[in-house]
Amino acid sequence: MEYHVHGDYLIEHSGDILIVRLFGSWNKEAAILFSQHLKQTVSQFNGRPWGNMLDMSKWNLATPDIWEVVEELAHWTDQNNHRFEAVVTNKIIEKQLMNQRFEYSPRLTKAFFPDEESALNWCRQQNEKLCEI
Repeated sequence: MEYHVHGDYLIEHSGDILIVRLFGSWNKEAAILFSQHLKQTVSQFNGRPWGNMLDMSKWNLATPDIWEVVEELAHWTDQNNHRFEAVVTNKIIEKQLMNQRFEYSPRLTKAFFPDEESALNWCRQQNEKLCEI
């Protein structure tokens, strides 16, 4: 049985920093579409280290079947030079879910923030550290 996509996202980038915003309640089809788009965008970095800000403030969780897609994407990003991630959320459940996802990315530097401005500032600092190496 085929389902329609539920949930939305926006992926933008500023240099080697992706700005990712999630919206609504997601199903597996939304996760698959997001995964494909993210991989396509990251491929443009040609192997350079990169990081992202993930704004979950307008996300309303998801069906349990997305986590298979999330795990695969986490492994893929780890193998494709994902170095840092700033997560914008104030919800305990989202922090717990992201901490579970982070288990698949042990080399990833990560932090949680209450707002986009502080998350983006942190991302810029992390990116500067990468440029110094």
